[in-house]
Amino acid sequence: MEPKWDTVVKNGWESKDDENKLIEYFLEVAEKYPNSARAKFELANAYDFTGQEDSAISIYEDAISIGLNAEYEAYALLQLVVL
Repeated sequence: MEPKWDTVVKNGWESKDDENKLIEYFLEVAEKYPNSARAKFELANAYDFTGQEDSAISIYEDAISIGLNAEYEAYALLQLVVL
């Protein structure tokens, strides 16, 4: 069962000023939901935000291959083009 992503994402981004905490939080989310495209997307987004684009690329691709909804697939594809 997927969590309420709005809450999960909001809680994670409260740590945006501490890059290590931000990555750690979304790593834990991705570990808890290993088959979730959204969890992978959010982890990739955190890596991207912290300047770790090389780490983000394969995770965005994985999220897309698992099956993001149309909105988040568009975000992921855009991020891949920019990277």
